[in-house]
Amino acid sequence: LVNEIFKNQDAQAYSSIYLYKDVGGKLKYGPLWDFDIAAGNVNYSGAQYALGWWIADNIWISRMKSIDSTFEPRIRARWDQQKAQQIDTLNAYIDGSAAALQESGAEQRNFTRWPILDVQVWPNPVATGSYQGEIDYMKNWLMQRIAWLNENL
Repeated sequence: LVNEIFKNQDAQAYSSIYLYKDVGGKLKYGPLWDFDIAAGNVNYSGAQYALGWWIADNIWISRMKSIDSTFEPRIRARWDQQKAQQIDTLNAYIDGSAAALQESGAEQRNFTRWPILDVQVWPNPVATGSYQGEIDYMKNWLMQRIAWLNENL
């Protein structure tokens, strides 16, 4: 669900995904990592757009849907379980994290070290010109994405 929410370019079975299995256990995904080209931050694939499936077309997920009739209802149940606690609080979490980065000076140090704030760096689809603009772009993209998923799961 996390990779589907963020429409993580690398998590569609290209790279940056891990599968593991404890002895006698079930196959699992994890840990989550490598979200540099996620949340609309890529200009060369459909992952740029907030609408549409991304991870659901992965070979592992497609296989699970074809062999387990309870898979999709369980995904929706997990979504519903996590929505109020985790998903609907995402904007507040982003705002708090962004403020903490500004207050600590980390945001300023980052853009002093890498002066790219108003530069469209490949594969970024946009350069908003400000730290708050970047935050707003990501939050807007995520809210569109979450609304689409909520209607289509």
